[in-house]
Amino acid sequence: VWQWRHARLTDDALLEDLYRSGSAQPGTATPLYLRSMVHLERGDYKNSYQLMQKAVEISPNETNLKDELSKLNEREGTACLHSLETGPVTSMAVSRDGRTLVTACQASQLMIWDLVKKTRKATSKGFIDAELPVVAVSSNGRLIVEGGFEFLRVWDRQEGISRSFDIFKITPRSLAISPDDKKLVCGFDDGSVILYDLNSQEFLDELPYHRAEARSVIFSPDGRHIISGGDYGKIYVYSVEQLSTMAELEGPSVWSLAASWKGEEIFAACRDGNIYHWNTKQRKIIRRFRGHQEEVLSVSVSSDGNLLLSGSYDATVRIWDAHSGRCLYT
Repeated sequence: VWQWRHARLTDDALLEDLYRSGSAQPGTATPLYLRSMVHLERGDYKNSYQLMQKAVEISPNETNLKDELSKLNEREGTACLHSLETGPVTSMAVSRDGRTLVTACQASQLMIWDLVKKTRKATSKGFIDAELPVVAVSSNGRLIVEGGFEFLRVWDRQEGISRSFDIFKITPRSLAISPDDKKLVCGFDDGSVILYDLNSQEFLDELPYHRAEARSVIFSPDGRHIISGGDYGKIYVYSVEQLSTMAELEGPSVWSLAASWKGEEIFAACRDGNIYHWNTKQRKIIRRFRGHQEEVLSVSVSSDGNLLLSGSYDATVRIWDAHSGRCLYT
């Protein structure tokens, strides 16, 4: 198992070794338990569950085995559905119709996937620099915005052409397309946040400036507000209609943001290892989600607003009750 975790042994080779070990020790649960864990990490829930059941049958008094079987029962609804082979991914985006996935890789590649057929539609090479490219995709998957070292451009897949934005020699760190596919907001490494017309690539407005890198920019799901957060700890809520700042919130350094339908509630994944639930009207933190052991790098809220998902440098993904702050699953 140690060799496998350090990429010195393939999945199949490890499973074969564990199978031989189990055959040599038919009354021992450990090889079954280890095979179950390997299948689980591969996303094969069915085989993992069956092997764990057999391990519990062999050693019914082993509490840890019963606990793992119980976790697998809870995990049934969160099994991996499919894996896509890419390079090291720095950014990804899914179209609102749920059909298109775009991944940006450090290998200077932009990959477009059909999530219905589970196949790759296209691969584009052309990033000027492989340093942390970022992507965003329109609601129907037709327009793809890609940003990298000192460049920002939109690719129209239907017409097969790309057009560049004027970004004044600074590097995009975060992107978001409005729900109506008419506007693009971009956060840059120098702390600036700029609103563009997506179709004409024209500058529309400059939002409140962050003193450090603007790491996360999002539109509220109703498209009326833009929320931005950065390394300095400020969060700004901006009215798209009035072109003005609605709220300024101050807290820990922000890695990622998510918002409720009208943008009245914000979830901020922060460097201190917590997720903060803000009420923008009251301009205060109403809840803190605790549990991650390292920086929280990404956060997302379900469309119905009931579930919160977070990913952390501690190598875990957590699913939370967005209303109570209780962790439902890790």
